[in-house]
Amino acid sequence: MSVNITIDEGYTYDYLAHGLGTIFLLAIIGAISSGLIIVLGFIIGISLMALKTGVEIDATNRNIRRYFSIFGLKWGGWKDLSRVVLAKMIYKNERGSKESVSSMIALPSMNSNAGPTAVRSYTLSFIDDTENEWVFNEFIEMKFARKTMEALEKHFDFEIQNDIQKMMELMKSQKINRRK
Repeated sequence: MSVNITIDEGYTYDYLAHGLGTIFLLAIIGAISSGLIIVLGFIIGISLMALKTGVEIDATNRNIRRYFSIFGLKWGGWKDLSRVVLAKMIYKNERGSKESVSSMIALPSMNSNAGPTAVRSYTLSFIDDTENEWVFNEFIEMKFARKTMEALEKHFDFEIQNDIQKMMELMKSQKINRRK
């Protein structure tokens, strides 16, 4: 029986500007030359804006991939997990000053009293039996990172180092200590 796990992260909006730019650029070119170019630009632009991402795990063949999807068509290279001995999920929290570029983008206003912002990510990396480490993915949202780690724990026999699980246990213990 084949075991295939799909963790759909949804729309990325990484190519939103590219999609809109394509629509407008080809609309201008189409207005000058041919109306068919406008239709082509609209299709390409909407396709770029409709890009989805996710993680797919093939537990039967011991493979994993980060996929990209447009209108249900998925693509992305598979990585072999047969030689993996350790999977690590590392939580990163980087704080920026109020003058940093990331904080300027992340803050809802340009209020100078707003203070620093935090950029959080969850990095999944694998270490194989030759001690070669490779980063597979950086998740932005904890729920997708957590789902991926739960699937790896359930279907694979290699060691798991999971910062998310440690964080949740710490938060639970702090919550219990506050009640006392």
